[in-house]
Amino acid sequence: MTDAPAKQAALELTEIDLSYAVPDREPLQVLRGMDLEVARGELVCLAGRSGSGKSSLLHVAAGLLPPDAGSVKWLGREIVRAGKDDVTAWRRTTIGFVFQSGGLVEILTAAENVALPGMPAATGSTSRAETAARASQMLEQVGLRKRADHFPAQLSGGERQRVAVARALFHDPPVLIVDEPTASLDAQSAEHMVAVLRDIRDRGHAVLVASHDDHVLRGADRVVTLD
Repeated sequence: MTDAPAKQAALELTEIDLSYAVPDREPLQVLRGMDLEVARGELVCLAGRSGSGKSSLLHVAAGLLPPDAGSVKWLGREIVRAGKDDVTAWRRTTIGFVFQSGGLVEILTAAENVALPGMPAATGSTSRAETAARASQMLEQVGLRKRADHFPAQLSGGERQRVAVARALFHDPPVLIVDEPTASLDAQSAEHMVAVLRDIRDRGHAVLVASHDDHVLRGADRVVTLD
């Protein structure tokens, strides 16, 4: 593991332990004493064999899975001992998370999918217009403005993943976490996805990705390998 970055971490995990209950057996230890920092303007890739805990660590980092022990800080704010409602509210503006499947809603267009995080606040026509404008802006950022009215079934795998990234960035969170963004992509689409992630990093976001893809490993600023 390489040394931690000198800049103040936007995401900081310290001494993380995590295990899963197994019927009639001892708990399965997935993470033990794991430390990780990601600074703004940095792209960090988690690598390692299947089952090494990459996805689990991403879920802990996003506050979606509580660790058995350790500390998780977003912008210096400890979340492990915070209330569930507080963590949910903080996540909305601090963390953008992209699941490996992308999680797009098939009956919504690309623009409508991206706009979903803004819909609870869209109570009037002005709010709806602002939400739509923001969705268009985010699709532009990932190079898909011309695909705004297409449904997920009409998009390639790489385009679907970029729509998911655009949706995760809707509220401009300082931290973007992405699980296996190139797992089902061809080489050209994988390179395009890496370029998008590097552009997001260059805009000042802290980007944490789990991947075993050489395209992502080469494009990252740091690679942290889990045993």
